Amino acid sequence: MAIQKKVTGCMAAGDDIAVVFPVGTEGTLEILENSYETLQKRLSAGFLEETRTACLESRLEIPGSRFGQILEAAGKAGVHAYLPLEISGFLGGLWMMAEASGTGLELDMRRIPVLQHTIEVCEVTGENPYMIPSGGSLLLALKSGEAFCGELRRSGIPAVCCGRANASNDRLLFSGEIIRYLDKPPKELRPGYNPAGTEAEQEEK
Repeated sequence: MAIQKKVTGCMAAGDDIAVVFPVGTEGTLEILENSYETLQKRLSAGFLEETRTACLESRLEIPGSRFGQILEAAGKAGVHAYLPLEISGFLGGLWMMAEASGTGLELDMRRIPVLQHTIEVCEVTGENPYMIPSGGSLLLALKSGEAFCGELRRSGIPAVCCGRANASNDRLLFSGEIIRYLDKPPKELRPGYNPAGTEAEQEEK
């Protein structure tokens, strides 16, 4: 499957789910590029420039020296799977990792790292910050996620544990008392999508 080709390794029940670098920065930059006039009606030019700078400074270059450092720390923490987040956004990437691994999960949405700038820009345009492109963020499944994230934070790299994989079929997202299921991303945001293909061909992927 195209999904399994995107995910390196296989998440296991009991793994901690960690995110390195804030999600949605790539999508925020795209919104700034494509909807600047709309944003200017609600947000100051100074804030928009600050948003651009914050997003550029809060991204992981893959490949790069920090990427190697992260994978080295992940190896020590018992990493089972990782996925650089791209066009599918955080939630799409999370679904892909769970689908490729055949696991369920529980995740606290309040712990997902996202810039306040991204949230405010998305409020203006009506986008979901967890579904916009998240290039520059990395999703991992590890045995010892808290130790891994702590080591990275001590090195100045933002990392947060926000969930855990399990052996069930349920993929649950928690936000306070609100619980919902993780949805499959739209076909056009899944790996291997070919808009020229037939519906049957897309389902096979």
